[in-house]
Amino acid sequence: MGIEIENGRLCLRLLSLKEITAKLRGLSFAEAAKHLGDFDSYDRTGAMVCVMLRAPTPADQVRVFLDWGNACDAPWPYRGLIADLLRQACAEVSMPDLLEPADRQFYSPESR
Repeated sequence: MGIEIENGRLCLRLLSLKEITAKLRGLSFAEAAKHLGDFDSYDRTGAMVCVMLRAPTPADQVRVFLDWGNACDAPWPYRGLIADLLRQACAEVSMPDLLEPADRQFYSPESR
């Protein structure tokens, strides 16, 4: 990412998907997911989508989004793809199963 001056205005240049995939090349899914923090908050959305696309399971796709989605500042260009990925994954995943045990207990009907 970079900030450039174009026609007297500040412009934000995001990394292309080609640049993002080059940075993630050679990493396993787990390694790539850990390296999302290496991207700045604007480029992280594209990187998160690339990692979600490589996830071995729908549960892994949702976990990546739950872990990193709130740390992304430029989701608009990817909104349709993120929505499609999550819609498909959530149709196959039980959301409570993705919660940590303490969180799962808090939300369970027995704790009310």
